[in-house]
Amino acid sequence: MKVLINGCFDILHRGHLHLINIAWQYGDVIAAVDTDESVRELKGPGRPVNPLAVRISYLRRHVRQTISFHHNNYRALVEKLKPDYIITGDDHDYDDVRQLAGDGPEIILVPRYNDLSTTRIINGQAH
Repeated sequence: MKVLINGCFDILHRGHLHLINIAWQYGDVIAAVDTDESVRELKGPGRPVNPLAVRISYLRRHVRQTISFHHNNYRALVEKLKPDYIITGDDHDYDDVRQLAGDGPEIILVPRYNDLSTTRIINGQAH
């Protein structure tokens, strides 16, 4: 079984690792990592903190495969990879993910780990 996770993964943290560990319970994990341009569009100026090559090098230790993508091309990525599952944080809306992903994969929303996010870490709000 193929499991797709995706995100900026700008500063790899416990929340990301929690999501990855859950994803491994469903099959081989593929991490789709937003390009630097995509991160800037999603998160704003000053991001990403780490360039794409660094973010991918950290993730490779934890997943079966990594691939870069631009958030505007998510549907094409899903159609190309044909995952059985898409696993993402519950800060995403199920209907939005379903619309972006199409009808193929099962979507699983995972509760955010201790409300942790890279943005909260950068802003000094992480606990």
